[in-house]
Amino acid sequence: MRYAIYYVPAADSPLGDFGARVLGYDIERAAAGERLPLPGIGVDRLVQVTRRAARYGFHATLKAPFRLAAGCSKIDILKATADTADRCHPVTVPGLEVATLGNFVALRPLQHSVELDAIAAAFVQDLDPLRAKGPRDEKRWPPGSLSAHQEELLDAWGYPYVLDQYRFHMTLTDALDADEVAVFSDALRMAGVGLLGVPLTIDSVTVMEESSPAAPFRLAARFRLRGLRRDRAIPSE
Repeated sequence: MRYAIYYVPAADSPLGDFGARVLGYDIERAAAGERLPLPGIGVDRLVQVTRRAARYGFHATLKAPFRLAAGCSKIDILKATADTADRCHPVTVPGLEVATLGNFVALRPLQHSVELDAIAAAFVQDLDPLRAKGPRDEKRWPPGSLSAHQEELLDAWGYPYVLDQYRFHMTLTDALDADEVAVFSDALRMAGVGLLGVPLTIDSVTVMEESSPAAPFRLAARFRLRGLRRDRAIPSE
């Protein structure tokens, strides 16, 4: 069993519906669904290049998947997430755009948001006492694949792309062939007309769970960002 903290747009929102239909999996309802037609891209190819992304669902990671430390339970995860969510303020970004990260396509904010970074950092740090510490996964993070600073973050937090290395993004494809990146990017821009560039308020987080290796992630609970408490310095809008 692994847990993660994500931002997941509501399934009945235009953004949530878009992401679920691109990936063919509704993470909130834990159900497969009809694919969104993409201009110039066959459904079979879309299925092939979203197999891994579909298992994780349409989301933005705040704290990457982790196993629980000995003596900890799902209740501990829920309590810690609720506590941190109470201290974090909602954040509005001016809109999302289709962008490439390496060789995959995702939605990214039009502008960098230090407030979003602070929310992610709060969940990374606050929930880390619940994370089981273990040996490095060298298949996933082979020696030499990360910078020295990212190596330090991996050792400290179990994931290298946190704190100052964090980048909010919502994955739409797995790794693509070099000649397909532009094709998928253009197709997703056309399919996302009406969604892209529209202000988006990040006002909730979700606790996700993976019941067994390779099982799709499922939504366990959703918590509103309420900004009610000030016993931790979390920037507000």
